[in-house]
Amino acid sequence: MSDKHHHKTQSFGRYKVPHVPPERVQDDTSIRVLIAKDAISTGWDCPRAEVMVSFRPANDPTHIAQLLGRMVRTPLARRIPGNDRLNSVDCLLPFFDKETVEQVVKSLQEGGGEMPPTGRILINPVEMKPNPDVPDAVWSMFVSLPPQTRPQRGAKPPVRLTSMAHELASDGLLPGAGGNAHAAMHAVLDAIIADPAKQFAAKRTSVLTVEGRTIIADLREHQIRDDPFETEADDAVVGDAFRRSARILSPDIARTYTIERAKCSDDSNFDDALIEAREYVAALHLVVRSANIVTK
Repeated sequence: MSDKHHHKTQSFGRYKVPHVPPERVQDDTSIRVLIAKDAISTGWDCPRAEVMVSFRPANDPTHIAQLLGRMVRTPLARRIPGNDRLNSVDCLLPFFDKETVEQVVKSLQEGGGEMPPTGRILINPVEMKPNPDVPDAVWSMFVSLPPQTRPQRGAKPPVRLTSMAHELASDGLLPGAGGNAHAAMHAVLDAIIADPAKQFAAKRTSVLTVEGRTIIADLREHQIRDDPFETEADDAVVGDAFRRSARILSPDIARTYTIERAKCSDDSNFDDALIEAREYVAALHLVVRSANIVTK
């Protein structure tokens, strides 16, 4: 029992609850339930706490943030693999202002100022249990399935496509899935290049051309001459444009498409055909974002 003004044993019906200094609670493993007035928000620190119930009304954001910040942590300050329930804490706050709590929860999740993000926080969560009408054999099979990491937020569709193809081929569900995925993407890129509405030829020309200006100032005559010019892009400029396209398509698709386009070229010299194909890919970043299959 922690009481800011009366540090003495308290009576609760037939129970006698002794006072314990807040700083000793964490180390005294015999304490399973703690009754406090102010210690939780004024310096109490106990990582092994898993459930908090507050019967005090609160609407001050700072007070609520301090209290939740002390509770919203992994029990025992460590993670227990295989059981998310053991990695959570419960805060029952019937008299807290709901809107203020939601604002504080958002700040704790996203971080802000000196407040680092603490991870996922659920308000009024509902625990979902297995459907009793589903046979046990189904749940046994479900548990035995290998885990799969969900796609990263913002992962580009071409990368997700090739990753899925790799998994299908690795599991033996669709042999040659990787080649099929690349062939499908190559067909999409061919269609983009051939589509008159994309004006690809003009965009390719812009990639292969560097525009500049020569400015000459004549201090004696107080005249300035501004001469615009155009010159052919060198390998460094084309290479930079190629890398921009590769970031959109994925480096692997950019590479395989360059090779396939060179193979299909009418040029008998493969090296020249490869250079030309690389230029085509370098220009794709100017138009590929308009292709729905790539961006959606």
